Formats: sequence, C-alpha cells, structure tokens
Amino acid sequence: MLRQCSLFDEPPAGLGMAPLACLPRLTAAPGRVHSVFIAALPAPEDAVRLHAHARRVEERLGFAGRAIDADRLHVTLHALGAWVDEPPDAEVDRWCRAAAAVRHAPFDIVFDRVATFGGRDHPCVFTGTEDAGLHALHQALGIALANTGERISRQRIAPHMTLSWRGRRIADTPIEPVRWRVGQLALIDSHLGEHAHEVLGRWNLRA
Repeated sequence: MLRQCSLFDEPPAGLGMAPLACLPRLTAAPGRVHSVFIAALPAPEDAVRLHAHARRVEERLGFAGRAIDADRLHVTLHALGAWVDEPPDAEVDRWCRAAAAVRHAPFDIVFDRVATFGGRDHPCVFTGTEDAGLHALHQALGIALANTGERISRQRIAPHMTLSWRGRRIADTPIEPVRWRVGQLALIDSHLGEHAHEVLGRWNLRA
C-alpha cells in the first residue's frame, strides 16, 4: 500500500469520531486500478470558475495539455493507496471515520502561480503562496487518520490543483490570482486510466 503526505509516524490520541457520510460503493470493473485519496473540493461554481481561469491561462501561456474536467478539480491532502479491483470496505469505513472527525473552519485560498510538476505526464498545476490553511487542514486530517490506525509519514505536502496533463512544460509563472473557498473534504477513488472519480464520501468543513 502506498503512503505519503503527512506529519506523524505514530497515532496520537484523543480525537473523537463523528457520524459517517459515506456513499454506497459502485460495482468495480474487472482489472480496474483504484487510487484512493482524501482531497479538498471546490464548490461546483468555484470549480467552473477555476476551470475557466485555467483555460485562459493556458491560452495566454500556450501550454495546452489534456484538460481535467471541472468536476474533477481538487487538492489532494492525503494519498491512501492503490489497489487492483477495489479497496477493502473496512479501510474505506476507517477513512470515512477519520474525515468525519476533522474539525476545521472553511477558509479561502488564492492560486497565483502556474507550473509544470515532474513525472511522466508532467501535470500542469495551480499553486499559491498563501497556503497556510491547506497545510493546517492537512495536519488536522493527518491526526484524524492516525487516530484510526493509518501509518502516517512526516512528508510535507506541496498543495496544488492539477489542471491538465501532457502539455508543454512551463516554468513556475505568476498569473492573475484566483480565489476560492475551501469548504469540503471528499474521499475519492480515482479509476486510473478511465478519467473518472468515484466520490465515496463528502464532509463539510466546520470548526
């Protein structure tokens, strides 16, 4: 199982659990590879606005890649593993308990830069210089995951939103800032190679 992106090696104690908001699982196609993660999701209207902003930036800078649909835009906070077929229900239930336990007020974030990350498909991403809220949310989620038995490393995340794949590589570049409200966590099963996200649960942020 793949593990990354958090702050703790051993589970700290003392965080209570809230009711679940898991969704029914869909029947998996044979041989499908599942990559599971917890992410911050923009509201639908923000997702449409972020998608349109990305297309304008792409046109201006000429990095045109294979654009990600607005309804799949997200900021990954914790990657939880990859499976052939589908992840065990017991693991999904545990991750749902962790996400439901997070206490963090909604907050705004500004993306003001675009860059190409490394990797075979060299994704193009939005990033921001004012990302303290995302780091704090990542930490709170890491504590909740550790309290359910997840093994957490000390790796620090680089918060970003992937916009497109396999376009022209570009250097880190300032752009016209775009602001959006971080108000929801989601447990997502990404069906690799199918360009599809199955949302297993959603939780509104609350203090």
